[in-house]
Amino acid sequence: MRHPFSRRGCGSVPATVISRPHGHASYALDVLHTAKSCSIRPAFTLIELLVTAAQQNCLSKIKNDTSLRPQGRTSRIFDKSQKCSSHLHIFTQSAFTLIELLVVIAIIAILAGMLLPALGNARESGKSANCTSNVKQLTLANLQYSDASKGYLVPYARDMMTTNVQRWCGTADVSSSSGNASYDFINAPLSPYISGWKGVSHCSTLADPPLSFEKNCGGYGYNTLVGTLYPGEYSDEAYSSGYSLKRMKKAGEKIMFADSSIMVDNNGNWSSSPTRHGYSASIEAPGGEWIMNPTMHFRHNKRAVISYCDGHAATAPMLDSAYGDEQYQLGHPCANNDEMRRKYFDPRY
Repeated sequence: MRHPFSRRGCGSVPATVISRPHGHASYALDVLHTAKSCSIRPAFTLIELLVTAAQQNCLSKIKNDTSLRPQGRTSRIFDKSQKCSSHLHIFTQSAFTLIELLVVIAIIAILAGMLLPALGNARESGKSANCTSNVKQLTLANLQYSDASKGYLVPYARDMMTTNVQRWCGTADVSSSSGNASYDFINAPLSPYISGWKGVSHCSTLADPPLSFEKNCGGYGYNTLVGTLYPGEYSDEAYSSGYSLKRMKKAGEKIMFADSSIMVDNNGNWSSSPTRHGYSASIEAPGGEWIMNPTMHFRHNKRAVISYCDGHAATAPMLDSAYGDEQYQLGHPCANNDEMRRKYFDPRY
């Protein structure tokens, strides 16, 4: 048989080359060696010959014997008896081992544990910013109300000593002192001073069940000392109007509106055995002759949004919680005593 690389003047091809079967990897190597010694330029490159030889030899074995087919991600096909590997990688479908899968799951769990609290705090910060906007809107509306009312702020509850159905946020069909009340915000005294008034915007952090004590205040309360003509007095005249801004001391320190809530039962009534948060239209001051349960609600990452009588708003942490209400996030942004009552709540000081 004439060797494919045999040319005139080349000389004889070694018998070992001719006797080896075609398709063998060593066959290609010997051919190239012979071609080089005869100064003949081969028709193929070394890589092409190696690949061709490996394909013919290895793929035929894989076709006939399934046990030789590669398993896993990659497989290097070569005959150990040969001097050189074909370096041909046959890629198959990728698959994870059980250990790798568990490692991936563990990494995802660790990342989730690190990121979820941060995402929760960021989400609550966004809700806090929304509450700040709502509270500032109420505060500016109250300041405009005072401009149109000879300097007097909106009353907290004009008919507190009689029918007790009116609040700064509207009028209810029943008194909250005798049962669950829901206020009609369309008739609220602040409605003319808020563009597109459809009621107080609801705080999304606070749940909104249908029975909630003083519903439709939005989850914001009004400082009852600022909302009365004579702070600390209980009379029709005292509740007929809010306090006068012209006579107020240190308006920048006096609280006007803040996040609020009160603990209620399943029927929405105030209860000594509460089951959930309800609405409170008032912010009760610390200290005083009649000590009231705190209604300021520190629901935004343990902080409450507070507005002041000069128009600015900020958040503050809870510093005192009376009657064990700390578990409900209800308390005061200051100590529960008369000094703090005068400093932050009573407009006469």
